[in-house]
Amino acid sequence: MLVAHSLGTVVSYRVLQEQNKRVNLRRFITVGSPLGIKAITRKLGVIHYPKAELLWYNAFDKRDLVALAPLSAPYFKTDPAIENYGGVQNQTDNRHGIIGYLNDVEVAKKIAEALTRK
Repeated sequence: MLVAHSLGTVVSYRVLQEQNKRVNLRRFITVGSPLGIKAITRKLGVIHYPKAELLWYNAFDKRDLVALAPLSAPYFKTDPAIENYGGVQNQTDNRHGIIGYLNDVEVAKKIAEALTRK
């Protein structure tokens, strides 16, 4: 399992793309990710889903200026689809803080679930 926040989601994604066949990762959880921003996707080039058997969960707060868009079409095209959760109510001052994401009940459940599954 890998949990990444903000710019860490971009770095993690690039590593997963480059190491796709060498990494045995089953769960990828991103929170507050800017991957859906067109300026980011333009810099990354063509986006390919890192691994077909990888289960990817993305959580965002619709008020978070860094994570404005879900990781789904038309912002971020993938196959298979990423499970997006836009119900986070991040209570940090800028709505982007990692604590605000980790305090969300649904995000915490996904992380706990990923930790207990093989």
